[in-house]
Amino acid sequence: MTTNKQCPSQVFIVEDHPIVRHGLKQLIETQPDLKVCGEAERVSEATKGLEAVKPDIVLIDLALKDGDGMDLIRQVKQHWIDVRMIVVSTYDAATYAPMALKAGAMGYVNKHEAIDQIIDAIRQVLDGKVFVGEGVDEEVSHWFG
Repeated sequence: MTTNKQCPSQVFIVEDHPIVRHGLKQLIETQPDLKVCGEAERVSEATKGLEAVKPDIVLIDLALKDGDGMDLIRQVKQHWIDVRMIVVSTYDAATYAPMALKAGAMGYVNKHEAIDQIIDAIRQVLDGKVFVGEGVDEEVSHWFG
C-alpha cells in the first residue's frame, strides 16, 4: 500500500487505557502520512467504530474492558478483510505474537519498546509486511518474517 500525502492512511486505536490511547494518537498524528480516524476502549465500541470509519489499520491491545483483543482480531479478520492489524501490548511477545499473527494480525509491538517502533510497525504493515518487535526472539521472528 502506498501512502499519499493528500490522503493519509487511517488508523483506528483500540486501547482500554485513556493515557495510552492519547499518547498513541499524539505520536501518530505527528506523521503527515497517518491520521487517527477513531478510538475505542471496548470490543463493542471497536466493532461499531470500524464499521463506521473503515480504517486502513487498527492498533489493538490484547486486554480490553469488555473482551479479549485476540477475539477482536478474529472478528476484524472475518468482517473487514482489508483492514490490517497490529497488536500493541505489554504481554510477553514470544508467547502472544505467534498467537496474534495466527489469528490475523500482521504485527506485534510490545509497549515497553521504543516509541518509534510503532510508527515503523504501522508503515511496514501498511506496505503488506509482517512486523514483530525486538521483544520477539529470533526463532519466532524468523518463523513469521
